[in-house]
Amino acid sequence: MKESNNKRPIREMLGYLEKRPGMYLGTGGKRLDYLCHFIDGWLLGNKEPLINYKYHMGITQWISDWILKNKSIDVSHLRLSGPKYIMIYEVTESEEEAWELFFIIAYEYIDYLELKEKIES
Repeated sequence: MKESNNKRPIREMLGYLEKRPGMYLGTGGKRLDYLCHFIDGWLLGNKEPLINYKYHMGITQWISDWILKNKSIDVSHLRLSGPKYIMIYEVTESEEEAWELFFIIAYEYIDYLELKEKIES
């Protein structure tokens, strides 16, 4: 029997979204705003371990910290709160670049959470 999407770990689900966005996000293609709304809804309905909750609660802060540390830009105009995709849009020049940056940051955050969970257990 095929595993339902609401039982997948976040890393696995992100992999599916990255490779086949049209299957999950519709005909809009690689749109970061659609992706982030989908992930928010998916995480709220997900039945998997605590890491999904930790991901949902901390990803916005992780994105803003990542951008402040890794992008050489003027951040005085950057909104550090609000939807995660807004911050990424503000430091990228295209939808494709925003899409790619989101996945770089998201996978780094999941790596961090998994390492932290290992250390704590």
